[in-house]
Amino acid sequence: MTDSIEVIILAQGAQRRLGNHAGHRQLLPLPACGGAPILSRTLRQLSEIGCPVTVMVVAESAFTDALFQIAKWRVYTTSVELPVPGNSALKGIARYLELRDAQGRRYQRTIVLLGDVVYSWDCLLEIWDMSQEYGFVGSRNLSLSKGDLWGAGWSRPYEDWMLTNLRDALLRHPPFDDDPEPGQLRRWISGMQRGDLADHIVKLRRAAHYADVDDYTHDIDIAHDLVLLPELSALAATDDAKHGVIWTNP
Repeated sequence: MTDSIEVIILAQGAQRRLGNHAGHRQLLPLPACGGAPILSRTLRQLSEIGCPVTVMVVAESAFTDALFQIAKWRVYTTSVELPVPGNSALKGIARYLELRDAQGRRYQRTIVLLGDVVYSWDCLLEIWDMSQEYGFVGSRNLSLSKGDLWGAGWSRPYEDWMLTNLRDALLRHPPFDDDPEPGQLRRWISGMQRGDLADHIVKLRRAAHYADVDDYTHDIDIAHDLVLLPELSALAATDDAKHGVIWTNP
């Protein structure tokens, strides 16, 4: 069966990096956006884009109840429980796709997002556009040791190419699951091909399959990032207003 567009939002993980007081990173409230959680805002952005999408939020089972009580919006959203989600987004997407393929589901376009990222509209729309063929969206300074990969997208004809690179990247992933491994998603671009990550990004840029986005888009990944929430929230609310989304205070 082939549906239209699938958006995969990765929200797996043990949620330990922010400390017990913060709770789930994806559900941290954005004060200037009416207190909406980060994930709720992303879902609202997807609903406003206007195309029919199926949103699959990939998480551990303990996250499911909180997700549907707090984060759902006006798009068809379901959660996918990963009993063993892995210690990075790279493993999360690979294990979700294994489940999807085992169920025989296929989509014309697939988009991968991160649940703990405050996305600008420009960034989200760049990822959306990439899914018409294939590609990645990240920061300009992306390398194996710094920068951020904000998302990826591909259409059905390019799925084999994207997933071959994903499998190759997993071969270079640290073998243990007991400690978080941030930044592993960046390996998806280079896989086991010759050359380093910077070489592959240059080639992808030339072919219009990598887009730089250096604006307020930011993930909330460690405790230090919590102090950024008020500023990110204000920038997000201003950006939302430009796209007709007005938040009200709770």
